[in-house]
Amino acid sequence: KNHFPYDNSSVRKLAVDGSKINMSLKSHSNGYQLVGKGRYCQGVLGAIYDIRNQIPIDYHLDPSNNERTIFYEQLIQLPSDSIQTRDLFIFDRGYYSQEQALQLFSLNKDFIFRLKKNLGLVKDLENNGVSDCVLKIGNHPIRIVKYQIPLKKIKLKMVTNSNGKKKIKVISKWDYYLATSLLDSDQYPIQTLQ
Repeated sequence: KNHFPYDNSSVRKLAVDGSKINMSLKSHSNGYQLVGKGRYCQGVLGAIYDIRNQIPIDYHLDPSNNERTIFYEQLIQLPSDSIQTRDLFIFDRGYYSQEQALQLFSLNKDFIFRLKKNLGLVKDLENNGVSDCVLKIGNHPIRIVKYQIPLKKIKLKMVTNSNGKKKIKVISKWDYYLATSLLDSDQYPIQTLQ
């Protein structure tokens, strides 16, 4: 049984990502930053990719290094396929901000953000000792989810404790964190979101 309504055809699942692009020195006159000891310029290419159809639906090359700003400019210009179409935006780490989530809420867009471990939302989740909870940002509920992915190979990491003693830490799984507007944990279980 399919528990994930976002698999139906009236919904677009859209991956959002940005990449730094190296460009010729001529681009400097258009506002692109000089990098590489002034030998070339660099911009960011922001892309919105339709996962089902495996095509980019929008891309934008910008002199800014702010992927969030680039995405918002893309979002407000994004044409909708039809009135019934709903969009689920899927973001990697680095895209989440409270402002970005509030913008998506205001446009009635659903989202899944992968979160950095040092964010306050992640710390709130860890402090509550749970792997799935609903918090508030502004007037909007947002679900924070922790999941683990086992590693194919065990990793060893040298760590120093507070007494200055070194020891080896065995890492057999990675913790990942998500923020989403998909609140119902029965309809959208962790296994489905990951």
